[in-house]
Amino acid sequence: MLGRLDRYFPGPEPLPYIAGVHQAPVRQGRDLFRLHLQVFSVLRAPGKLKYLAGVESAMASWISDTTPERIAARLRDVG
Repeated sequence: MLGRLDRYFPGPEPLPYIAGVHQAPVRQGRDLFRLHLQVFSVLRAPGKLKYLAGVESAMASWISDTTPERIAARLRDVG
């Protein structure tokens, strides 16, 4: 997956990213949840750093200007 992300934008540099790992609960609800990995790029476009907007900073969340389906299709294309 990280190799595909490195090919997401053209150029020789690897894609800088932030990763979050969410593990299953220790006791209650463990059978309902699995390991979950989130990977976010800190770039909006090649060479363009994504700056957090006010709501993103306040809510501690990133807002994407595209859909997961479009990103998945792009990652399949750069495979």
